[in-house]
Amino acid sequence: MFKKSFYHFLLLLLFTLIVTSSLQQQQQESFCIFQTNNGVFNLNKLKSTSYYSVSPSTGYQLLFNICSNVIGQTCQGKSYSSMVVFTSGTGSTKQCFTYIGGETKSSNYKISLLNSNNPEEGVKLTIIGGETIPQMTSDMKQQTTIDLICQPDNPPAEPILKYIGEEHPTSDITNYHVSITSSLACLSKDNPLSSTPLDPVGIGGLLLILFIFFFILYLIIGSILNKFYFNKMNSLDNNNSGNGGNNGFKEMIPNFNFWKITFQLFIEGLLFTKEGFIFLFNKITKRNQYAYSEESSLMN
Repeated sequence: MFKKSFYHFLLLLLFTLIVTSSLQQQQQESFCIFQTNNGVFNLNKLKSTSYYSVSPSTGYQLLFNICSNVIGQTCQGKSYSSMVVFTSGTGSTKQCFTYIGGETKSSNYKISLLNSNNPEEGVKLTIIGGETIPQMTSDMKQQTTIDLICQPDNPPAEPILKYIGEEHPTSDITNYHVSITSSLACLSKDNPLSSTPLDPVGIGGLLLILFIFFFILYLIIGSILNKFYFNKMNSLDNNNSGNGGNNGFKEMIPNFNFWKITFQLFIEGLLFTKEGFIFLFNKITKRNQYAYSEESSLMN
């Protein structure tokens, strides 16, 4: 029993590794990688699981993210890369005031060096596509500029955030300027976009291909050993002439009972998930029907 449970655990672990590696590969945004003659700046490393926050003034916060939209806060019902929110007295309640950077996509990202004479200093990320504010003479476009300053000895988990100020590079643009100082903003020699033999399939695809290959090899070699070396097929033919063909074929498959149980557990898992969704759907439907009947009775 322990041996079968251990094999099931190994299969689950392999499946988890394949899915995780595939997701990690998809999370790398190519437009967040800035290449120079000395190396690359990979801005994906600075992506926050929620958002970065600085306070330009009392009661207001500037929320932004890098290579991702702000997570957990929306503006006008949509997700954006940066926004200004005003907070309650405790700061726990945030309400969007305006979005100052568009959605996270290549057309809204502009990356350049902070200092062309010293590329290792860091890069400047400008996020355009913010909300346009109507003015008397011309509409005011909003954008966010983030200085990503390299500091090798700064721990990755403790970036230093600073609000620089509100700027007007032209008469029709309002730029909100902040900075992040971190070792993750430093130049790297490793280019995640460099061509490798794994690019078409990725690590997850490679693991899946290897698993299928060795599984087929395992079936072929195991069946041959069961047929000729262990002589299971012949012994069953001699002892069970009536149904020997069917039982013998099953016995040829290596660890047939293990794979049978694994398949049954997989089917049971699918059925359990299906029943769970049906149960939740019925609960929600009945609750809505009860609320509607209560509302109808009150109106009558």
